[in-house]
Amino acid sequence: MRVDGKISAGYAIVCNCGAAFAVERLGVAVECPECGRTELGVDIAADYYLRLRKPLTARSGRAILGSATS
Repeated sequence: MRVDGKISAGYAIVCNCGAAFAVERLGVAVECPECGRTELGVDIAADYYLRLRKPLTARSGRAILGSATS
C-alpha cells in the first residue's frame, strides 16, 4: 500500500490489490476497502516522503548518504 499523492480530500492511496481510494488523513492504520489489508499510517507516510526526497550530493557529484568510509 502506498500514497499515490496528496489531493484536496487528503491522500490518494493505492493498495497492492490494485484498489485506489482516498483517506482524509493517515491515522494509526489504513484499511483497503476492497481486500481488507491494513498497514500502519506512519509506514505509508514515511515511504511517501522518502520517495519524494532526492539524495544529497557533494560537490564532487557523489551521493553523501551511504558513502561513509572508515
